[in-house]
Amino acid sequence: MREKRVISGGYNGSVSHDIHCIDQGCYVVDGHCIRTVHAEANALLQCAKFGVETDGADIYVTHFPCLPCTKLLIQSGIHKLYYLKDYRNHPYAIELLERAGVETEKITVPTDFFKQIESVYADTPYD
Repeated sequence: MREKRVISGGYNGSVSHDIHCIDQGCYVVDGHCIRTVHAEANALLQCAKFGVETDGADIYVTHFPCLPCTKLLIQSGIHKLYYLKDYRNHPYAIELLERAGVETEKITVPTDFFKQIESVYADTPYD
């Protein structure tokens, strides 16, 4: 996000032109799917691909980023990180974010937030 505008979107998914985990299952090594590109990396790569500046932007993610994604966020100039859930928050990732001056904020949403969204779209015809 920059100036309250979405500049990119990202998702956890396979590399372009490769097999998707949903089709053939995850390719797990040491407890992690090595086929997956994390959402943070996908969002940053989309910016790079289409020439969108990330310096000074904010990012919203569902889970606290892993250590490699934390490094990518810092190197790309992300100003503030908003996240919904803690997930294996690595102490070094937290230290790096603090040292780099990247603000972090754990956010909350009302418990019925996603149900409200579902109800809006449930009544929408797709014809």
